[in-house]
Amino acid sequence: MSLSVTVAQAWDAGLLSGSTFTASLDLAGADLLVVAVSWQLDGDFPLITYGDHVVRPIGNARLFDADLGSLALFALAAPPAGANALAVHAPWWMGNGMVSATGIAGGSGDLGVAWSAVQKGGASPDMDARPADAASLRLLAGMARYSAPEITPPEGWTEQASVSGSGQRAYVLTAGATADAVSVMAASWSQILWAGIEIFSAGRRVPAAHVDTTLAQVLDFGLIGLNTVKRRVSMAGASLLVLAVIRGNVTGAPTVTVDGRPVTFVDQLSYEADGGVISLTAVNAPPDGEVEIAITGYYGYYGPTMAAVIGLSGTTGQAGGLEVTGLQNYRLALNLTGATDPRNVLVAISALFWRRFDPPVASYGWQLLAAESGDNAALAIFRAPTRYGGLVEFLGPVSPLPVQKAVAIEIVAAPAEVAAVSGTLLAPLASPQPTAAGRDAGQPVPSGQLYDVYYETWMDHPWPHVPDQLYLTHVPRYVHTLVLSFAFPLCTYASLDDNIAQTVGLGWLGTGHQLKAALDLLRRRHPTIQFMLSVQQSTPAQYRPEPYDPTGWAGVRGEHLAAMRLFCEDMGITGISVDYELFSESLEVDHHCWTDASGERRCYTDAELVWVLKIFRAAFPRPTYRIFLTPPHVAAYFGPYEGEFPGGWNAGYVACLKRDPDARATLDGMHVMTYDAGADYDPVRAMEAFAYHFPTVPLYVGLRAGPREWGSGGDRTGAKRSLSDIMEYCNAAIRTGAAGAFMYAMMWDLFDPSGDYGRDYPDGSMVSQLVAERFHLPEASRPLASDGSASAGFVTAPRLGPGGGSM
Repeated sequence: MSLSVTVAQAWDAGLLSGSTFTASLDLAGADLLVVAVSWQLDGDFPLITYGDHVVRPIGNARLFDADLGSLALFALAAPPAGANALAVHAPWWMGNGMVSATGIAGGSGDLGVAWSAVQKGGASPDMDARPADAASLRLLAGMARYSAPEITPPEGWTEQASVSGSGQRAYVLTAGATADAVSVMAASWSQILWAGIEIFSAGRRVPAAHVDTTLAQVLDFGLIGLNTVKRRVSMAGASLLVLAVIRGNVTGAPTVTVDGRPVTFVDQLSYEADGGVISLTAVNAPPDGEVEIAITGYYGYYGPTMAAVIGLSGTTGQAGGLEVTGLQNYRLALNLTGATDPRNVLVAISALFWRRFDPPVASYGWQLLAAESGDNAALAIFRAPTRYGGLVEFLGPVSPLPVQKAVAIEIVAAPAEVAAVSGTLLAPLASPQPTAAGRDAGQPVPSGQLYDVYYETWMDHPWPHVPDQLYLTHVPRYVHTLVLSFAFPLCTYASLDDNIAQTVGLGWLGTGHQLKAALDLLRRRHPTIQFMLSVQQSTPAQYRPEPYDPTGWAGVRGEHLAAMRLFCEDMGITGISVDYELFSESLEVDHHCWTDASGERRCYTDAELVWVLKIFRAAFPRPTYRIFLTPPHVAAYFGPYEGEFPGGWNAGYVACLKRDPDARATLDGMHVMTYDAGADYDPVRAMEAFAYHFPTVPLYVGLRAGPREWGSGGDRTGAKRSLSDIMEYCNAAIRTGAAGAFMYAMMWDLFDPSGDYGRDYPDGSMVSQLVAERFHLPEASRPLASDGSASAGFVTAPRLGPGGGSM
């Protein structure tokens, strides 16, 4: 059946200010309604209804421009036939609004690609609107503010409706799949917001998801105090039970059992709102058939308690959660762009706290699986459409404004054949999800590989007197050595009363007493953790790369080494990372690395590097202290590896250590900086070169958080390693018997986010969890960076302290 427009209308809604705009619309013959609404602000959002039905937002087709305001699309499948009221409810002042509505016949109810653009003068750029299906219909809604320009649709596009008023104009255009790309002509002074959507025909078939929902049920346990309340549900056919308990009490979770077995809530998966909490847990391979879920309070616990119970089949036994919070806000938005794997299934739970509400609704295409209103809360379970991504909106009632909390849960699909799973991994959304069953199938088995992490002391919270609230004190147990970064070589530390930033160089914003208290707290939580001090001539506040600098390495004397050793003794630090990465700013060849007439690779830094290692080894003897070097990416490209690409002026940077056995003998390991060498650089090949030249030195492959790596031109044009890349590096480390991997650095992504994180653009926690899982290290489900708060590991914050250093 071909797609067609049955009706298209547009209205000037006037001032939207805690009011409702209403218009009559006849959708006879239509099986899909698409509504476009524009308004002046960013944070506010309207609620759209048609008759008694909520018209749901199409989350990833909404746009905001500071000059023009907001434009969003909404859709309703199978709208009631005949004339009904189309209403736009404004929760508060939203400014002047424009509304358009289009009825479509012959649609499948499935929406494809969405796009948007801002046009400021003349012809708009070609918008990304190529359809996925030849039978699709494309719909484009526009809004011009401050003027009402006439437009010229491109070839094959039809203007279905338009209206002017209040200095604005709204447009609706449609086109078939074969029409030209969208490039709308308008007056040179015009400013227009455009948002579009692809509508699939009824003949379009969407592939089914791999994971089936066997049960979705909301259980109202009422007001729980010291009592126990029990409910029974059927888990027939389910391979995974996901349980979300909402409670109007933030002091602690109640006791929950499934068929008498206690279940554990993971701290990082308890999400707090203003007066309410959602806690997630999962039970792999639940009993087949009817099971009993019991919730018991404790002394001081009192509040409304509900549970979302989801049974699923075809899973690996793994799931992950990501929160979105709204305080006194009926509308929440969760951005899933690049965060999930489309082969998996996404479900969402949205809760309203402390009043009796109608259950919330979710974006268009999200299927409502179950909902319930209790005396003091409401809870709904949704499942995403096969094509999910972009934004998903969760809408509660406009008045009274609720406290709302929503959590999305990604359910990892099982491969075609998977063995039984004995455990459940419940981890942050978009964290690595390797198959839990037979996790070493077809892969090398770890042989004691370790994971070290560099801690940016200048990035932690600026309250060193409250150690329990620092990222430093919540490092997960999969981290073997935490490397404190960065101390300067000329240490003058004298006692615990010192200002650490001034005498040691670390970016720690407190005294030695406060740093020692934080390290001791982490030791109590993580008894096996080791600490290392990274010493670097450059600091986060000043780049100082020149070798033989008397204010840097070249100025180190016995008193500086004694002061640094006293600091390590006071703090319980048992290792030094010599971060010697100096590169002369001179362009002369003899100030870098070159191959001499005998074929030996020599570098300007050779004498100082060898001297630094020897004096540090003498000052920090075995067995108390370990000495590590952090060589640059191509430092082992000499000898048979000299011709490797990319090479460069620092290729062979550590050849001097191979020539000097005493210098080489100072080392207990190398953290090889296998990054920042351009997109063509191969870390696996680089590690092979290091292993060839230094077969007795423990080697750690370097992984880097943060934005794209530096490229060969000195800009951010290098690689961004995907989770597939990280898995390859881990496997190579296991195959070659390397000591492990290290990460630079712990909090970079948290305080300086650089993109839409996902499997192709992972953050530091995602990489770390994958490494921990691959190396069989403990607490692999925990995020790397956490300050212990309810939403730890998921919330970005402004950078604290001076700018970031690099390794």
